Amino acid sequence: MSRIACCLAVAAVLAVGMFSSEMGGGSQARALDNPTPPRPGFEDLKFMAGGWRGRGLEEHWSDSEGGHMIGMSRIEGGKMLEFMTIEADSEGALTMRIQHFKFKLERKGEVVAFNLIRAGNNEAVFEMPENDFPRRITYAASGKDAMKVRLEDATGRRKLEFELSRLP
Repeated sequence: MSRIACCLAVAAVLAVGMFSSEMGGGSQARALDNPTPPRPGFEDLKFMAGGWRGRGLEEHWSDSEGGHMIGMSRIEGGKMLEFMTIEADSEGALTMRIQHFKFKLERKGEVVAFNLIRAGNNEAVFEMPENDFPRRITYAASGKDAMKVRLEDATGRRKLEFELSRLP
């Protein structure tokens, strides 16, 4: 690099530094360049509350209260039941825990936990990286009376989708 090019580069760096300090400091300018998105919370899950039914699935979710939401679902006419909670940990991260039951409330398997990895705009995505299927569970509302629940593997090629309508 020539001496003139080097001087121009230094001048450019100094000019950017002066500009950012006039605008409120260099650290704030850097924070605006790479903002940390806010952690999703219960407010982002309000769209899920209520009763929902579609072909093969009926699901009910409470409003959030006391740091958790509770849910239950009936799959394919009662062949399997699920009880679910969404809870906040001490840092505010949300986790959905699911316990499956056979008819007559006989436990089926262990409790599984899916972490909320993304939420907003009437969509919530929960993930359990160590699970083959489902690896990801997505709730997505379209309007106030329709919601899709999608279970999928890591690639997104193997999936199961339910189109639900809000119960009256």
